[in-house]
Amino acid sequence: LTAKFDDAIQQLMAEVITQSDHVESLLHELHSDDDWMLAKDKSGVTVHYRRNPNSPIHTVRAVTTFDNFSPKDFVRFCSLFVETECMHLWFPGGVMKGANVLSWHSKYSKVVQLQISLSLPMVSSRDAIVLGSGYHLPDRNAFLISSKTILEDTCRFCDIPKPGKGIVRMATESIFYVELMKGDVISF
Repeated sequence: LTAKFDDAIQQLMAEVITQSDHVESLLHELHSDDDWMLAKDKSGVTVHYRRNPNSPIHTVRAVTTFDNFSPKDFVRFCSLFVETECMHLWFPGGVMKGANVLSWHSKYSKVVQLQISLSLPMVSSRDAIVLGSGYHLPDRNAFLISSKTILEDTCRFCDIPKPGKGIVRMATESIFYVELMKGDVISF
């Protein structure tokens, strides 16, 4: 029994260290100038992009600030990330058609099936299974939410459904960083 307990503790510690390293890496990417190219700086929104080496994929980073944010506004803003089932109501462009929570296994982590439709001829609807994790960063007066594709054979939290007929399973990764700059200004 003690050996099983020790193994479980070691596995948990390894997972915490892996997540911590991942968050540190994400924070570096957000705040570095490494190979980022300015795409646009308009109406208070700055957009940069970067080519991924040996890939046709680009990474995009957008930053803005919101002024005159009250505590009530901040709570409403945070609820956008907690109330996953409402994501399709606010996601830009109307491409998000649904977000089903498959597992909400801890206060700050859940597995979600995203359903996406670009409404373009000859382009199939998509879905993605992501592990979303939230991190409170008190030393930065911020929080970070990371969402990354999880493969069906690597999910220990729930069974991953197969994509529906005509649906293409895609991979995606996103991060959202929200920092309270001063009393009524947040950086997003």
